[in-house]
Amino acid sequence: MNSDSSVALVVLDTLRKDYFDAHMEWLPGLKFDQAYSTSQWTIPAHASLFSGMYPSEIGTHSKNLKF
Repeated sequence: MNSDSSVALVVLDTLRKDYFDAHMEWLPGLKFDQAYSTSQWTIPAHASLFSGMYPSEIGTHSKNLKF
């Protein structure tokens, strides 16, 4: 990437891909059609996304009742 490049990370919860495709065509750039989450729950998925670790490694999983 050069200094003129920009990155936008769009994180959405409970939004189906077909709805996103229908209403977000204005968003330019690369889109990944086969992306997977480390969890089906929001908190562990976001914790994993921003830390680069699995939910079980950072304690944000279903067996941890603190969240």
